[in-house]
Amino acid sequence: MTKLLHIRLWIVLMLCGIVFNARAQITVTTGIPSSTSSGSGGTLPSLTFIVENTNSTPIAITDIDMYRASNSSGNTYTLHYSSTSLSGAPSIASPTWTVITSAVQSAVTTTAIHPSFTGMYFTIPANTVYRFAVTTSGTNFNYGGATSTPNSFSNGGVTIGTGNYQINGANVGYWNSTSPRFWAGTITFVPVGPCTSPPTPGTVTINNTTPCLGQNVDLGLTGNSFGTGQTFQWESATNVSGTWTPEGSPNPIHNITVTPAAIGTIYYRCAVTCGASTSYSDTVAVTVPALFPGGNYTINAAMPTGGSNFQSFTDAVAAIKCGITSSITFDVAPGSGPYNEQIDLPATIGADPTKTVTFNGNGNTITQTLTSNTGNYATINLDGADYISFNNLNIEALGTTYGFGVHLMNSADNNSFNNCSITASTTATSTTSACVSMSASSTSYSTGGVNGKNNSFDSCNLSGG
Repeated sequence: MTKLLHIRLWIVLMLCGIVFNARAQITVTTGIPSSTSSGSGGTLPSLTFIVENTNSTPIAITDIDMYRASNSSGNTYTLHYSSTSLSGAPSIASPTWTVITSAVQSAVTTTAIHPSFTGMYFTIPANTVYRFAVTTSGTNFNYGGATSTPNSFSNGGVTIGTGNYQINGANVGYWNSTSPRFWAGTITFVPVGPCTSPPTPGTVTINNTTPCLGQNVDLGLTGNSFGTGQTFQWESATNVSGTWTPEGSPNPIHNITVTPAAIGTIYYRCAVTCGASTSYSDTVAVTVPALFPGGNYTINAAMPTGGSNFQSFTDAVAAIKCGITSSITFDVAPGSGPYNEQIDLPATIGADPTKTVTFNGNGNTITQTLTSNTGNYATINLDGADYISFNNLNIEALGTTYGFGVHLMNSADNNSFNNCSITASTTATSTTSACVSMSASSTSYSTGGVNGKNNSFDSCNLSGG
């Protein structure tokens, strides 16, 4: 009897071990490419590769790390997938390609494999090939060049195919329209079992609760259940109590990108279904701000933000970032500085020849001293903003390694700097320090692109860098 009990216990433990191992995380890695390279440019810079699940059960990708350098710091990477565009030159657009998730890339100083997409749960069905594309808000990618080897890497029944790995006689690995190029990184996955009823809906995650009109919002879930047969249906409503309208169709993917179509507040939630049972996530509100009224305003650090005053340049830019009704002038109170901050002026301000934005510095100083790579070196970054004027303002970027006084990118046109002093470190020797930079990267002074035209610097003093 005792021997029989021991045998039964041994069988139970073995079965538990089998289940445990089946749920353990498994990684597939390409390692550092044998022929390292990088690329820049493209209207939607993208790098493609395939993942093939040869197992008889689905898998879920939980983490993707990528081979990247410091010029990726602070950029937004977006991960797309396609079940039909498996090889050949890709066109990264709907309906062929679907967004899985986006992530702002952490600051790095070495070119190596670094975390890029974490906290995922993206399922690939049994015996299925998906092609992935990573796009960036910058222009640069690091990858393996045309002569890299090998072109496939496998573990646990999952294969990464890159570069000149072929499906239907065509390469899978493209950098924009150039092939072969070899994606490099690590994919972590777990096997997937059947969903459990009732499902756990989890909590909504959101990257931006106050987008400008026309901007995308990324929605996801955390703490939710997963499993084969489970679907996610995102819904929206103009009132927190409903009526709810589906956003897209039911999907085994729990992430979605939405674009609010009107000024005001819209609510989102996710219906999670397993079999006949549906559970609902919490509800989040997304508010698209109205256009900011034109007129005269002040910037004064000695007074709080409110009424017609802003306590900082940052507060002033936040107020106008989603558009203006007419021309605006900000007068900085004399002697109220220095203002220790960095500001980014986006294209969504919408200034034009009939509605301009003017900052009268009145001899004040806006300054920053970076001691590490934060992904944005500029004291004043004009990111697609047009018709912005800065008058009689001292602009400083004093970091001995990192710092641009003024940076222009993404077609920042018709801007002017008049009677300004622009100062970078006088002891810096790195190309990451400059008074004025026009570049498609916020961390490089020399990345090509249509970065700006008709910009003027009149009676300005430039020093250092």
